[in-house]
Amino acid sequence: MLGIFDANSKMNLGSLQISVVGFCEEFNSVNYGGVMNWDQIQGQWKDIKGQVRVAWAKLTDDDVENIAGKKDQLVGKLQEHYGYNKEKAEKAVDEFSKKLKLKH
Repeated sequence: MLGIFDANSKMNLGSLQISVVGFCEEFNSVNYGGVMNWDQIQGQWKDIKGQVRVAWAKLTDDDVENIAGKKDQLVGKLQEHYGYNKEKAEKAVDEFSKKLKLKH
């Protein structure tokens, strides 16, 4: 008997680790003020758009209104107005979203 170190156990452990990581990310973002997911951002866009204007002053009021909490739209506008490549724009948006606080 190979015990806990056989190939099947390792595969199960890998699945468990992925499940635990996914659970922790979801638990933190929904319940304890972790990174907001984009459904939450979209739902709170009226409250958040002022912070977007402060973070990226080159965006027009129309841009911010039309983004309406959609991550892909914000990424595109940062590429357009700031000349960021897609990776840099996504990183900037992710960093911004980490700083947002949930409304309870």
